[in-house]
Amino acid sequence: MYPQYIRYFLMISVITDIALIAYLSTLIDEIGFFFFFLMVALLLSGTFLLYTFYKKNNRSG
Repeated sequence: MYPQYIRYFLMISVITDIALIAYLSTLIDEIGFFFFFLMVALLLSGTFLLYTFYKKNNRSG
């Protein structure tokens, strides 16, 4: 994959994370706090992994 597109994927990932966290926060009563925080942690860890991949490719290029 081309490194210049990873920046766009990262921006889309952050926007999607914000939207999904906002949606999940409306469902806290139905899904529970533990599942909410688990889903938020999974979303943010995926974005963090993409960010580290972007930084690794940005330094080498």
